[in-house]
Amino acid sequence: MAHYNNHYCWGDPDILRQIVSAFGDGHLCVVDVACGPNVTVPRTLFKRGAPFTYVAVDIDAHHLHVQRRAIRDAHVHTICGSSSALPLKASSVNLFIFHHAIDDILETEGMAGIESSIKESLRVTTVSGAIVLSHCVFDADEFTKKISLRDIERLLLDNGPLKIEKRRAKQQEWLIARV
Repeated sequence: MAHYNNHYCWGDPDILRQIVSAFGDGHLCVVDVACGPNVTVPRTLFKRGAPFTYVAVDIDAHHLHVQRRAIRDAHVHTICGSSSALPLKASSVNLFIFHHAIDDILETEGMAGIESSIKESLRVTTVSGAIVLSHCVFDADEFTKKISLRDIERLLLDNGPLKIEKRRAKQQEWLIARV
């Protein structure tokens, strides 16, 4: 059985803390797609000290199991499946996260999967919510070179008026789309 780093390639966690803190201390519903066994997002939500619901979405049931075992909390829910068709109500999510997810979606579902996932994120994110994407290029991963956040920004803007914020951190680029 493989052993996974609990932070699973989550670079620049300060940006995540800043984004989460901007929502204040009310209940927060967060969806994290192609999350792998990452525990940084739910741990950041715990440290926030306010009520939350965290929904982890991944096509790999083992990744979800490893994450769930590391967290052990009732506020953590898992969906084993694609981010292109989520069993969530419209306008039910405050924060929708694609952390290193676009290249994973491209690899498993192609560009059609990315387009569907972007539309799905817009469907479920509340007005005043945010869609957060991060991306970096890994020399050893060809799919990270085949798509950029500029491509995603165009897809987002083609689907509605959004306020786009771009950040560059030491490990990756970030795109924050406010709905």
